Amino acid sequence: MPVHVQEEQVAFYFELGIAISQWAHLERSLCEVATFCFARAPATFTLESYADHYDAFFSIENFRSKISYTDSVFQRRFGESVHAADWKQIKTSLGKRAAIRNRLAHNPMLGIYGAPEGRRYCIVSRQIDVGMAPKQPAGALFLEDIVRHRLRFFALNVRLRRFYDRLRGRDSLFDAESEQPRDPPPLRQIVDQIFDLPYRRASPAQAEDTE
Repeated sequence: MPVHVQEEQVAFYFELGIAISQWAHLERSLCEVATFCFARAPATFTLESYADHYDAFFSIENFRSKISYTDSVFQRRFGESVHAADWKQIKTSLGKRAAIRNRLAHNPMLGIYGAPEGRRYCIVSRQIDVGMAPKQPAGALFLEDIVRHRLRFFALNVRLRRFYDRLRGRDSLFDAESEQPRDPPPLRQIVDQIFDLPYRRASPAQAEDTE
């Protein structure tokens, strides 16, 4: 079933909001790693008992500085530990994903009249001349791209949560498989998951019964 332009518009903004919210969860996970690096008694550590460090982390304005801060405190506490190699890889991944997050959060949306479904709305460069924009602007992020990056944000957050649990010497609620990002579903499924229209998932016979 074709995706209506208004469905795509709603799905575009919905997924954009979810992606940015997912990034907020990732920032909190990074904060917990940084805060734990100050723990004097790891076995009895609670975030509440280190609220001043928690607040200090979120007073840092940009994410790359948050990564740098976390790296500094991690290196001082765990730099020679068995966790150092894992942290180095995670830090690199965080830097790469931060660039995408900034594009999603700060770059404008462009609607492209007459474009095929899935290509009617996108995030574009701030420098683009909207009046002269082609139907496939270079570097544009369309709906499926946003979903793909949202799933990557989630997977990276799982990786960070599992790393944090290893630092604390406890079992994780997440399995290792969840560290691998899933591929985005087809466009029709993306839209249906948002609107939750049961008749779209019904068999042809069931659909006829509802008419």
